[in-house]
Amino acid sequence: LPPYAGPAEPSALSVLIRRDYAVVEPPRLLAQAQRLADIDAGPGADGYTGAVVGTSVHSALGVLFGEYEPDEIASRHKEFGLEEGDSTLWVSAAEALPEPGEWLGAPFEDADPELVVCRFDVSAVFDEEELDEELDEPAAGRA
Repeated sequence: LPPYAGPAEPSALSVLIRRDYAVVEPPRLLAQAQRLADIDAGPGADGYTGAVVGTSVHSALGVLFGEYEPDEIASRHKEFGLEEGDSTLWVSAAEALPEPGEWLGAPFEDADPELVVCRFDVSAVFDEEELDEELDEPAAGRA
């Protein structure tokens, strides 16, 4: 990231999060979404909710992300047939909060790396780099 160029004392902040997932078990995802749709429909729905989810991964994702917060999905991803990919979280400073609804059309368009106060990244590439470093180091006690 470039050097920080934001306000010394930010009066507002934005938290930008990106999490990538692979759909590794579509039947599990569909079953979990169907279960949620059935619960929402209540008893005596006569199977109507099957049409809500059906065999569509898109519909299942809509049901899942409509029901759970992103943090809960992250902590339960395996239960939903998902595999975690990379993720990043940026905390960006601002002079003031934007007007309600102002950025909804393009939520990440104004992400300015010079306003990032702190950033946290998770990636398998970091694990691979650490493993490579460990393999390059001589084993303890060996000459």
